[in-house]
Amino acid sequence: MFRKFLIPLFCMLCLVGLTFMGGCATKSQLEEVRTQAEQAETRADEAHTRADEAWNKADEAEVKAGEAVGIAEECCKDLDAMLQEVKDAAERAEQAAEKSERIFDKMLQK
Repeated sequence: MFRKFLIPLFCMLCLVGLTFMGGCATKSQLEEVRTQAEQAETRADEAHTRADEAWNKADEAEVKAGEAVGIAEECCKDLDAMLQEVKDAAERAEQAAEKSERIFDKMLQK
C-alpha cells in the first residue's frame, strides 16, 4: 500500500525540486508540475492495478496447477489399479489355460 503512493510522491517532489532549481517558479509552471504529478500518480495507480491483476492470475494459475497435479495423481492411482487388474486377469487366464490343457490331456489319454 505504501509503495502505491511512494512513486507519485517521489515524482512530484522531483518535479517541484527541478522547477525551483531552474529559478523562481511561476504559477503556470506550478500548475504544469501539478498536472504532471497527477499524471504520474495516475500511471502509477494503473501500474499497481495491472500488477495486482497479474498477481491474482498467478494465484489462479497456481491453484489450477495444484488441481491438475491432484487429477494426475488420481489418474496414476487408477492406472496402477487397472494394471493390477490386468495382471490378475492374465494370471487367471493362464491358470484356466493350464486347467484346460490338463483336461484335454486326460481326454486324450482315455
